[in-house]
Amino acid sequence: MKRFLFLLGVLSAGLGLSPAANAQVNNPPSAPGQVRNVVVGAGGYVSGIFADPNEKGLFYIRTDMGGAYRWDSVNSRWIPILEKQSSSDFGIDSIAVDPSNARTVYIQTGKYLYDKVKILKSTDAGNTWTSMPTPPKLASAGNGPNRMVGERLQVDPNMPSLLYLASRTIGLWKSTTGASSWEQVPQSALKAPFSKGEDKQGLSFVAFDKTSGKPGALTPIIYVGVFEKAGANGGVWKSVDAGKNWKLMQGGTKTPARAAVASDGTLYVTYLGGKEVEGGVFKAARNATILVNCSPEPKLSYCALAIDPQNPKKIYTSQAGGAYRLKTFASTDAGATWTLAGAVHGIGNPATRDGSQWFGNISQLVVNPFDSKEVWMGDWLGVLRTKDISDVKKSWDFLIAGHEEIVPLILVSAPSGAPLLSGAADVNGHRFIDLTLPPVNQFTNPSCGSTTGLDFCETDPNVWARVYKSFIGAHPGGYSTDNGVSWKPFKSVPPGVEGGRIAVSATNPKLFVWSTEKGKVFYTTDQGDQWTQATNAPSVSSWEFSQDAQALASDRVDGNTFYIFKNVQAKPTGRGEVWRSTDGGQNWALAGTLPYKGHDNAFQYKIITSPSAKGKLWISIAHEYVAKSSDGGETFTTVSGANGMIAFGKAAPGQPELAVFIFGGAQGKSGLLRSDDDGATWKKIEMSAPINDEPKVIGADRQTFGRAYIGTDGRGIYVIDSN
Repeated sequence: MKRFLFLLGVLSAGLGLSPAANAQVNNPPSAPGQVRNVVVGAGGYVSGIFADPNEKGLFYIRTDMGGAYRWDSVNSRWIPILEKQSSSDFGIDSIAVDPSNARTVYIQTGKYLYDKVKILKSTDAGNTWTSMPTPPKLASAGNGPNRMVGERLQVDPNMPSLLYLASRTIGLWKSTTGASSWEQVPQSALKAPFSKGEDKQGLSFVAFDKTSGKPGALTPIIYVGVFEKAGANGGVWKSVDAGKNWKLMQGGTKTPARAAVASDGTLYVTYLGGKEVEGGVFKAARNATILVNCSPEPKLSYCALAIDPQNPKKIYTSQAGGAYRLKTFASTDAGATWTLAGAVHGIGNPATRDGSQWFGNISQLVVNPFDSKEVWMGDWLGVLRTKDISDVKKSWDFLIAGHEEIVPLILVSAPSGAPLLSGAADVNGHRFIDLTLPPVNQFTNPSCGSTTGLDFCETDPNVWARVYKSFIGAHPGGYSTDNGVSWKPFKSVPPGVEGGRIAVSATNPKLFVWSTEKGKVFYTTDQGDQWTQATNAPSVSSWEFSQDAQALASDRVDGNTFYIFKNVQAKPTGRGEVWRSTDGGQNWALAGTLPYKGHDNAFQYKIITSPSAKGKLWISIAHEYVAKSSDGGETFTTVSGANGMIAFGKAAPGQPELAVFIFGGAQGKSGLLRSDDDGATWKKIEMSAPINDEPKVIGADRQTFGRAYIGTDGRGIYVIDSN
């Protein structure tokens, strides 16, 4: 629902911004150093959702890049529970809830196969964690292929000291000591090695048949899924002797995704489908060795699966895949017949989920153990819940409070209008007025992708331009003349270009320079009606997630001057080159150079310009150093001891220069730092909590002194006030 506040036509004095565009709503400075999220509201993939059967209202979610959360049923919001862990721990490969002990939960972390993996254990619902030993060479991919399958880590429901871990690359492991130690299951088909490629993705799940055993003894019947399209071992493996021996079940396909065992001992398995293999839903009675097809519809891919804890014949499953509007099916007769569950959606969050973006790549379903009508769902953009799955007219509600999971790509603040505009991966980008509420919508025109470049006109902040990387081939750029409230696509686009960076002239709101993803540079003098390729411009390529490589900037005083920073890797040392155009982006020449080691962080750099004087700019070069220039990049002075990400914010009272923020280090201090005197001295900002999910981009507020914004690799945007 759009807020009609933005449609007011009364113009304010000064730069001609409407009262709405110029409003500062609920953005007073917080306590110095307080770390809080800029509220967007969900926006990332919830790859699993879990209920604690021992405690009413206790749910957990895992995400691919934003960590794990616990549901606070009293305040109806999500509580992040991994804030003190390292960046790689914000990708979650599996969660195991102990069915015998309330509030005991295990998490297997690791965003990518090359990350360090942790197995974390909590006995207080995630308030505190103990890092447990892991099997050697254990690999996770919480943000990898098929991250929605599982669960790979499970607790024996009858013997809570026993855990099984179905790994991606090193086979099946078990712990008889509550994850204090691990041993490999020797069965050859369930043992390493497994390929890290698309075809063989290792083991996908462990499932226990609880009622095949009794409390205090090992559960006899266990199932393990092996995802192996082309090999002989793909399918579901079964043990009837508590894991001593295993046998491949007949039936099903070679791409098992999730499994659940009903209280009557019936096994249900979902299978992913694709070009080479058909997906489906299969089941087998407790004593059976053959899985039989009970798919709701043929030729679909399936993943999510839930069984009503109070009725073993009530089964729910969902279609899997990258599209939206996927189907959820319900059966009340153990899969003999199926009906479509309700697909009515309630009030969404236009900032991350518009009217069409519902039920996308559904990862998991869970039935509330204390209320069989209530079903929870994880999908591409967050958590959905229906209070009555049996009522097809009952809506699914979007539970966004406390869940912040976007990947910001660029953070920009203008001297008037909205205090912050951001480009974001997958959910386009946002215009923030009230930092405590979700924005009224995502950027549109274009939409369906990621805003990679964003800039405004210094003397007319009504005018913004942005460029775009679409996942559906949408238009790659546009502009706004109302401070980002609405956008118009460029009338023309150079052939074959998208993404990259864009800069707007400081004095001419129709002049833009576009450094495209593949490195070609173009300029327009009519807000994108026509584009011309620049002459002698350096080629600086970028990609969607190189948000820490910002090579293009406009001079904030001279409307015809633009800068591009180019890193030149060479041995034993490289160099950084500052290229400059003084004719509106038409022609470029080398202005100056900087020493540069050209190491592994060669694509981490940023050039920023100041409105205090023509030719005044700062450059951060990887994690090596920060330099500043007052002659348009011809000569530089090193900022003493400084390194890290940089941004200009509003000047301190009485100071002629903008405040400078660094997230990195300077003068022996590290963390978030601020200088009010052009880098002569630095103040360390003592933050109330660490930002551990790899800060990737920094911005600073041009309207509120002392305010900085930190964009992370999946936990959204943080705002920190330092004054």
